[in-house]
Amino acid sequence: MNFRLFLCVCIFFVQIIALQAIDFTKPILNISVLSATEVVSHRQYVEDVEAYLKNLREDLIGGRLVEAELIRDIDRLYLLGYFEEISVQTVPYRNGIELQFIVTPNPILKKVDFNGESIFTSDELSRPLYHKPGVVFNSKYFKEDIAYIKDQYQSYGYELFQIEESHLDSQNNLVFKLNEGKVRSIRWNGLSRVQSYILDRQFRTQPGTVLNSFFLRKDREMLLKLGYFSNVSPPRLEETLDRTEVDIVFDVTEMQSNRVGLGLELEQVENEVVGFFRGDLSHVLIHSDLLSGKTQLGHKDGEIDVRTYSLHYYQPWFLNWIPLSFETNAWWTTQEERISVDLDSSFENTRIGADIVFGLPLFYDRLHFRTRFLIESVSPNVFLDKYNFEKYGVQSISFQIQYTDLEDMFNPRGGIKWLIRAERSMDLGEFENPLIFSRYRFDASTYFGLSERSVLGVHMGLGYFITDQDITTFEREKFELGGAATLRGFKEHRAFVGDRRFLLNLEYRWDVTDSIQWVVFYDVGTTLDYGLDITFDSFHHGRGIGIRFFTPLGPLRFDLAQGVEAGGEIHDLILHFSLGQLF
Repeated sequence: MNFRLFLCVCIFFVQIIALQAIDFTKPILNISVLSATEVVSHRQYVEDVEAYLKNLREDLIGGRLVEAELIRDIDRLYLLGYFEEISVQTVPYRNGIELQFIVTPNPILKKVDFNGESIFTSDELSRPLYHKPGVVFNSKYFKEDIAYIKDQYQSYGYELFQIEESHLDSQNNLVFKLNEGKVRSIRWNGLSRVQSYILDRQFRTQPGTVLNSFFLRKDREMLLKLGYFSNVSPPRLEETLDRTEVDIVFDVTEMQSNRVGLGLELEQVENEVVGFFRGDLSHVLIHSDLLSGKTQLGHKDGEIDVRTYSLHYYQPWFLNWIPLSFETNAWWTTQEERISVDLDSSFENTRIGADIVFGLPLFYDRLHFRTRFLIESVSPNVFLDKYNFEKYGVQSISFQIQYTDLEDMFNPRGGIKWLIRAERSMDLGEFENPLIFSRYRFDASTYFGLSERSVLGVHMGLGYFITDQDITTFEREKFELGGAATLRGFKEHRAFVGDRRFLLNLEYRWDVTDSIQWVVFYDVGTTLDYGLDITFDSFHHGRGIGIRFFTPLGPLRFDLAQGVEAGGEIHDLILHFSLGQLF
């Protein structure tokens, strides 16, 4: 016979013996609960006992005791969780009896102790609990408190957490012994050229820290973005013999240090498929850096022409010394663009430029600061004298701060992300016709989980461009609205252009499987050349359906959309293809 069964049998026979001295013949006129020890005044205890008595009085007052029902009522009193022992007696009361429950309450707590906590403080863990110094120990609430502590850890991603021991000691102290589940080591299988310290320093998960599944998922995403690997396996967790620590193991496949590739891509400005050659060199000046070169080829007038030459150099840690990313880019590109005074015609131009970008993580992977120094020469490839068009230059510095608390960037189930960018031009004397402007941008997205498989995503984008010059520029200097990345239902090369931009995107996302997602979307936005006089009639609309295929490189996005211009003109259906979610 196990202990639980033995205890139930004992309680049953105690109840039978106690019932021998009870008067079952007279009516019940009053019911009370009396403490066999000290009187307890703890509020929750008093409220629960009073609620029990209230229900009992409604059922029994005026009637006579029934043995089976009395045993049931005693059991219900035990189930309140406050009592070590309960006995019953009846005493004369007016023309009937008073039913008295004589109870021995559980001990009153002196304090609550946590052993092994590091993520949350003792105050943070104990504040929501029922059990605090001065309250009566309650077996029912004790189970709820244990469940809450586990949920507190696991909801924040500490999935290996467990309560190894919990008990009321001889001094009436409630003791919890916690095992948070720490990382003993991180191992890499498949490294040959990449040194492990390059990877370790990027990780928020470190030996000696408590394992967090959210952080570990972000760490793996970071590995994929570094550009060193063609494959990074999901982490394997190997528990130590005492089950207090884990070893994390990644299987990685390194890319070739020096490689050349070719392929096809969608050229967003002109909305056509073009070819490219690309070469990558790793560990050029320091271990961990990356040098890339790219040539983009297009087709014009029956001939293959070069669209772009570009170079990119990147260090994830500046000189492998401080966690400040550094990158620089140089480009020569030719493309068709509209000009600000004639959006019905496109003209070929050439852009030659370079930039330097520094990035600083302010709070792990959530808050980032970025600054960019840009210099670019922009000139038309045809004579545009009738538009009073002159070659111009852009020199600017921009500052950006970005925040995200999304646990899954590809398929977020909740959370928020936002970005604020401010850019200001400079005149350093490099150009005869410098463009003087200020440009501001704000974007924010939030996600609401509607069910286990469905999410509502909302994105808002604002843009503001200011210049005192009366100068003709190409459209890219201002804000564009239209295409796969903004207002679906319209083509990229016929986008709406203006000094001000407002955009709102709504998406209902439903996961068919873990790798396929259906989307219903609605986009609305407008651009203005001056002022902020926005009315409902000035908005352009896009609506449609889409599908996402989740791959190791990110989601493949297909959107079938129809656009409606502010004037009411309805456009034909258009299919957009891109990589990644819209927001």
